[in-house]
Amino acid sequence: MSKRPPGELEGQQGKVPRLDGVNGLPQGQVTDVKPLPRELPTLQYKEGRLAKDFIFHWKSNKPSLLVVISPEQMVGSNKQVKSRQLWGEDIYTDDSDLVAVLLHLGYYASNNTASNPLVARFYAQVTLLPPQEQYTSCFRNAVRSRSWFSKIEGCSYKVERCWLVTRSSKQLELQPRVDDCAITHPTFALSNSDRQMNTRSTTGSSRNKPLTEVTVLYNLCNEPWMKYSMSSIADRGLKSSQWTSSRLREECLYLETSRLRFELSYAGTATTDDGQVDNYTFARCKRVLPVSAVRALGVPLPPAEAELLEDNLTWDDIQWANMSMTVRGKQYKMLRMHFMTRCKGN
Repeated sequence: MSKRPPGELEGQQGKVPRLDGVNGLPQGQVTDVKPLPRELPTLQYKEGRLAKDFIFHWKSNKPSLLVVISPEQMVGSNKQVKSRQLWGEDIYTDDSDLVAVLLHLGYYASNNTASNPLVARFYAQVTLLPPQEQYTSCFRNAVRSRSWFSKIEGCSYKVERCWLVTRSSKQLELQPRVDDCAITHPTFALSNSDRQMNTRSTTGSSRNKPLTEVTVLYNLCNEPWMKYSMSSIADRGLKSSQWTSSRLREECLYLETSRLRFELSYAGTATTDDGQVDNYTFARCKRVLPVSAVRALGVPLPPAEAELLEDNLTWDDIQWANMSMTVRGKQYKMLRMHFMTRCKGN
């Protein structure tokens, strides 16, 4: 497999503590682990050294493996975890670190540099799979995986089960949290609630106002867009003219995931039992175009350039969260956003 550059660390590096039960063990009933369907080849976890073993067993037609992990290695200070040595979302590359994968899937998490003294060892059952066409990045449980879009040599793998054994020989099956997403927030947030920062030269000066921190990311066309966040999407005040819904009457909102772009636009009003309500449409952009090309086609985009996903949306059909938005029950994990003034195409 090709050697990947280490790259820059992104996202939050802290791990959410999961050992919050009695005596430091995870919450839940302590029961015997379900027996394995058959005797499996067993490997001992070593940092950065499982890839060769995975490839060997894959070529030997042994797709199911059992990996034993010591508690000293199942910590957030593991070098492979700190450097985010994992590629994929649910299926990972063969050189993805298993401890980082388990934290990413939510089986276990720890923000301590020391291991838990009550745990004797961890077990993980993995299934080896053929190489995938691509491996997408995903932020879960305070760990962000990396993406990889080239063909790899070797194999892939996914985690089937994970459990731990305590010093007293009790076993506890661990459950993943693969859908650990931010809770839905109200759409109102005052603009002065943004985090503020001062430079050293202005910290002690009352005449200078603090600067509001703004995060800018590059979109799929390598243009600067705002990072998707609640402070950027929320209402700006209590007056109706400062609401985001009012802003959408004159502008369209474009949002991007790691690979797709979406358009949220105002579609007029409709009469209901509660009176007049605003309607919106949510569409996927068929092509990822630069801002100048979008303006030339018109904002919102014509039907030939946008695939309609949802129409006749009310404001209550749209829910906003820190890292995602939900449209009629379907969740989209957003990274970037950009408002564009409505205009007609050339």
